[in-house]
Amino acid sequence: MSIDISSEMVRTLANIAKSKSLPPRRRGKRPNVATFYRWSKDGCLGKDGKRVILETIQVGGTRCTSDEALQRFFDRLTHSQPSLAVPALRANRQAVKAAEAVLDAAGI
Repeated sequence: MSIDISSEMVRTLANIAKSKSLPPRRRGKRPNVATFYRWSKDGCLGKDGKRVILETIQVGGTRCTSDEALQRFFDRLTHSQPSLAVPALRANRQAVKAAEAVLDAAGI
């Protein structure tokens, strides 16, 4: 989904960084404007191993996002599905234990 300027509150990344609406991060500091640029360029790694990118638009020479785009970004990070590798790994361990039990019972 992209930012719709007719229905979303669009603000500059610098303005978002100064906003009191986001919780403080490490050591009580607010996220730096560079953090929002990084989220819009590189994104963050979700639980499913895929990159989640912050939606932005270019307004003249200024990079902007919206409060709603931030909410979507955080929601995607929070609700991304964990990788299937973890259950597969767990299933493999269970299969190994079952095979070891069969071998032990056979005296091997």
